[in-house]
Amino acid sequence: MVSKILPTFPEPPYLLRELLTSNSADARHFCKNIWQCKCASEAASVRANFAARGPGVSKYDPTVTVHGRMYHEMGALIPPTGMRPRFAAVYIHDTEQAAHNRKYFYVVLREELLHRLGNMLKETNKLVHTFVSLRILYRGIVFLKK
Repeated sequence: MVSKILPTFPEPPYLLRELLTSNSADARHFCKNIWQCKCASEAASVRANFAARGPGVSKYDPTVTVHGRMYHEMGALIPPTGMRPRFAAVYIHDTEQAAHNRKYFYVVLREELLHRLGNMLKETNKLVHTFVSLRILYRGIVFLKK
């Protein structure tokens, strides 16, 4: 049998490493609300009919049972007038207000932390780069229509 050494994980971005390892007020807030931070930063949300099962005697159940279909909800990439951008649209539409729009849906989170996390994703995440490119394309189309 031939053994294979797996590649090492790349270093996380500085902000993420700092939030996970330091004892600052932001780090404690991030770790306490890590699920909401993840949800506020995602480009889509998983939707499914999950089975309501409790853990067995061991109190540990790493499985998930889904009934029917599972899909991703992205929302409108260009939200209708009066609606706040959600998911991927936050990266495309009105990026100066992105942290404020995320905070609207996740009120427990600090807006300044959401702003810093958004900037980190813009710098390090290839998918976010794609959405930023769509923003540039969208603004060009809107400009041409005027």
